[in-house]
Amino acid sequence: MVRSSSRAWSLGLAFGLALLVGLTALPAWAADTIGVQGRLTTPGGAPAADGAYVMTFRLYDAVDAPAAFWSETQLSVQVSGGLFDVSVGAADPLKPLPLDQLAKLAAVDGKTAFVGVQVGPDPELPRKPLSAVWLAHRASVAVTSLGLSCTGCVTLDNLAPGLLTGVAKTAEANAFTEANAFFGGVGVGQAPGPGCMLDVGSDGGTTCIDGVPALWTRIVGSKNEMLKLAADGQLVYRKDEKKAYMNTGGAWRQLLFAIVCGDGVADGDEECDDGELNADAPDACRTTCLNPACGDGIQDSGEECDDGNNSDFDGCTALCKVNLCGDGNLQQGVEECDDGNGDNTDACVQGCKDAKCGDGFVQAGVEQCDDANADNTDACVGCQDAVCGDGFVQAGVEECDDGQANADAPDACRLSCKNPVCGDGITDNGEQCDDGNQVDGDACKNDCTSNGQVPGYNGPDAPVMPGWAVCAGYLDKPGGNDVPQAWGGACSNAEYKNTHTRLVCGANKDSYRYIEINKNFWADKAPQYQNGGHIIAANFSGYDNTIYVDNNDPNSATSWWAGGSGCGESNTNLTINNSCSWEASNCFGQNIGGNRYLWLYVKTP
Repeated sequence: MVRSSSRAWSLGLAFGLALLVGLTALPAWAADTIGVQGRLTTPGGAPAADGAYVMTFRLYDAVDAPAAFWSETQLSVQVSGGLFDVSVGAADPLKPLPLDQLAKLAAVDGKTAFVGVQVGPDPELPRKPLSAVWLAHRASVAVTSLGLSCTGCVTLDNLAPGLLTGVAKTAEANAFTEANAFFGGVGVGQAPGPGCMLDVGSDGGTTCIDGVPALWTRIVGSKNEMLKLAADGQLVYRKDEKKAYMNTGGAWRQLLFAIVCGDGVADGDEECDDGELNADAPDACRTTCLNPACGDGIQDSGEECDDGNNSDFDGCTALCKVNLCGDGNLQQGVEECDDGNGDNTDACVQGCKDAKCGDGFVQAGVEQCDDANADNTDACVGCQDAVCGDGFVQAGVEECDDGQANADAPDACRLSCKNPVCGDGITDNGEQCDDGNQVDGDACKNDCTSNGQVPGYNGPDAPVMPGWAVCAGYLDKPGGNDVPQAWGGACSNAEYKNTHTRLVCGANKDSYRYIEINKNFWADKAPQYQNGGHIIAANFSGYDNTIYVDNNDPNSATSWWAGGSGCGESNTNLTINNSCSWEASNCFGQNIGGNRYLWLYVKTP
């Protein structure tokens, strides 16, 4: 399976160019390819996962060239432990490497070509220069230090016999190439100085050039001086460029070398190279030859942490600081919020928690209070100030609280959050009356039991009838006008509409008869002149369940109750007629021929 890619990479490369070998007849290994070895790592320095990757290789004539002059895509580059080894130029025989252009850049134009590598669809990695090296010394370091196999690198075996005779000491050559790793068995002459190249002046004197190994056959000062030399296989070091060239087939070609991390020399795009001391450890030059840096996954001096990413939302910020509550960076999975301030009245409170009711902090504009408890009997309920009508009984303040059910109505928790009580003016269950005062001598006693009278009653003493209140009373004697035509008293008041009434007549308050009527003909008026079926109870029998009312109003004319008999004093009905000897004639058959009392009651709740 070919791996796709959607991440950033770091890349170290080594190059061996077959075209640069200085031989009259090129050997079989000098094909038209470039051997590229590389180490593909993550930004944190870890090796890329093993597998096959799609890689595109491009050659540019400058590091910032807008377009490549050659490219090739290889569909299955094997990567193991982060390392890969490919032959660039071998994928498509119809698209060979432009060797002449490379040679012209190196030997004629004095420029360096750059190689760009793209992994899968990711952006192209930073371009690497194809730079000069002295006989692939760096490639030998790649072999011994990083385990890379350098294919196509220049060694002494590729040079013309005797090319170095008289130029350098054998011991110095061996030391330069790490214990004969590449230059073993070559007989060379002696040269003074500690392993350096001599510059022969016009006066015949010699000068040791520091940093130039004693391996070159000629040192020149310019391109023109180099072009005067035409010996095939000639090695030349140009002082003006500090670069090495080899003559192959009459053309001068720059020796290109591998920039290998771990050879102890920081070159190319390497930031550092401490050789064997390179390590992915605190404060060390990394194995990628990059300086220690915040974000590489290794905690160095001055860093509080380093998790290898640039996120500010985990335990370590992009500045390698430990993510703390209050730093303004939301640590996902740990903090609910982080607004970077110490204000506990906004939406993010102490401990980087989302503000909520019960956290002990009053959120401005949202909460009225917050006492950090779930007690709904104190002064703070649901983070709002406790008020009558919120449905919660505030201890020591309210007696009851039924929320929206509060009402100044029978048996309800009052609108003031007080329990129903005798004397509050509302007649509840168990109370006969409640006039809201402390006057014990009126119709309603102070214990909310009834005196049997409506407020303002001033008639004769009446029978006490539980559940009823007398509103009118008269002592009727013969021949007078004791019962006025507008009789009924307070029973006509509007507050007694739609109530039952009781009409009582008798010799005294202990001897009487009554009928109970399911309407209040005084407050509501009679439906019609003759009204049948309205008497629903009586304490005597044999009555006629019919009521007659002139003008439908007992206060304006004559009326007959429990029958239609007139003033004859021999019937069991009650006739109210000012033309009779007694205005309350017949008196339901009570006390015939004597004084009688007439009372009218309304039913109380």
